[in-house]
Amino acid sequence: GEPDIGNMFGGIDPTKQYLGFNPDEDFEGAKLKEVAQFVDSNTFYYLPLFKRMKDIGSKISFNFICLFFPYFYFANRKMWFWGIMAALVTMLLNIPEYLYILGSQAEAFPFMQKSLGLIVENESLIVTLTEICSTFDWVLRIVMCLFANWLYMKFSVKSINKVKAHYGGPVSPQRLKSMGGVNPANILIMGLILFGLTAAVNFVIICVLMMI
Repeated sequence: GEPDIGNMFGGIDPTKQYLGFNPDEDFEGAKLKEVAQFVDSNTFYYLPLFKRMKDIGSKISFNFICLFFPYFYFANRKMWFWGIMAALVTMLLNIPEYLYILGSQAEAFPFMQKSLGLIVENESLIVTLTEICSTFDWVLRIVMCLFANWLYMKFSVKSINKVKAHYGGPVSPQRLKSMGGVNPANILIMGLILFGLTAAVNFVIICVLMMI
């Protein structure tokens, strides 16, 4: 007989709409079909993952992109709060390394010799802070890697419920798709935000050093 496609894919049937899942299954007020319409891109990965998280209460999975570029992942999925938070924390954790670089190039900034001299005198402390911040940065990346998909599920459900409450009932698949999905242009915008945050942090550091 013909092979059972559902068994081949662990109970998922890619030939059926919503992968064979019940489209009316509840996700804290949002239906599975609404979640699928909101996610739009890569539902073959996200729907079974979200269903498993809901069924067994798991929050942990593996999001490889978030291990290296959490801010780009969140921006692409329109999760701006988490994207900007990840970018901001990344910039703040880079401050000790930036101070170390300034100290190593003290001769290039004769107008800040006094403040840069303090950096050079405390080089061992700054190196230690740099190592601590680098470790903390990787810890945060690992946490984002493990919890990003769960955060995305919560974001999807919350966004769907919010728009349904606004319109007083179900909304069109087209509206959910436009609200969710991915937007690669947001990666460029996040890149510009990262550049702006870096420039702002560096400017503040220079101003503070000049006042010492």
